[in-house]
Amino acid sequence: ITVIEVAQGSSGDLVSTLEPGAERISLWHFNTGSRISLRARVEGGPDVFCHEYTFEELRQLGYRIRIGIGRLEC
Repeated sequence: ITVIEVAQGSSGDLVSTLEPGAERISLWHFNTGSRISLRARVEGGPDVFCHEYTFEELRQLGYRIRIGIGRLEC
């Protein structure tokens, strides 16, 4: 699966390829009013996951995101 951390501004998106069950650490830097968008797609296919996270939502998740197929909210 290809994971895209959607950039805020001109820095460009961060794209990673992960296998099922894989874990990747990201060092996002944002303030309490910012949002982070995360997309995932099967290679060569459409998005299978998309969600925009708030700082508070990430805090409540323990800063751990599990990508599940079918969550398309962006």
